[in-house]
Amino acid sequence: MLAEAKRRAFAENDIFLNTNVVDNMPVSLLEACASGLVPVATAVGGIPALVTDGHDGVLVESGDDEAMAQAVCDLLSNPGRYSETSAAARALAEKSSWPQVRERWEEEISLLLPGVASP
Repeated sequence: MLAEAKRRAFAENDIFLNTNVVDNMPVSLLEACASGLVPVATAVGGIPALVTDGHDGVLVESGDDEAMAQAVCDLLSNPGRYSETSAAARALAEKSSWPQVRERWEEEISLLLPGVASP
């Protein structure tokens, strides 16, 4: 998707559906979170390690279309919950940004290799 079309799609919507049956680290989900969209995603691959169900998104079992539809209805019918989840989704995207990830990697590497100076 072209960058401008993606920005427009994110700006025009409130919820991001990730219906994948296999996924490791969906960049599209993080992009949507950065735009304030609440992810409703299947609990497959690395997604449950990324999204905390009920906090910064909603996780459903793969193939459970009714649960996904119900999650969307629940979010749209509860503006307070939606706003809290949207803010948490933005925070998730921020903590997953490259500067934040790089900092955590540097900390881990310095614990494993204390003599190695960080850049």
